[in-house]
Amino acid sequence: MPFSRPTSPEARPAADALTARMVGIGMNFAADAQVDADIESTLVYASALGMDDGELRVLAVLTTWLGVHHSHVNADRLVRLVHAHPSARVRA
Repeated sequence: MPFSRPTSPEARPAADALTARMVGIGMNFAADAQVDADIESTLVYASALGMDDGELRVLAVLTTWLGVHHSHVNADRLVRLVHAHPSARVRA
């Protein structure tokens, strides 16, 4: 059986852990990186941080990151994760 990452949303990571994940996928923040961070779930939770919590700086870095690194994103998995997210603003 091939490996498959879970598509159901996990609990939102703590702020420091989310920052470490964002740095781990290549976003420029002053923090230590979690180098094995999952790209798609990190993008979803960064979006939630920006949309639900009003962190516009995170949204700015997120949109820049997507413009540069979009070819590394598994779009099917990202769509499934976004569809399962409870926030209407993140799903939009």
